[in-house]
Amino acid sequence: MSDPIYQVDKTGFNQYNTPVYHSWLYYDVNRVSFVIDT
Repeated sequence: MSDPIYQVDKTGFNQYNTPVYHSWLYYDVNRVSFVIDT
């Protein structure tokens, strides 16, 4: 979970200015897909 893509600062945005809810949703979807595919 230390991937810098998902590092969130106190403003609620990550380093790419993507809303936290979006970046974490994207991460969760891919993690679930990985588990299913495995």
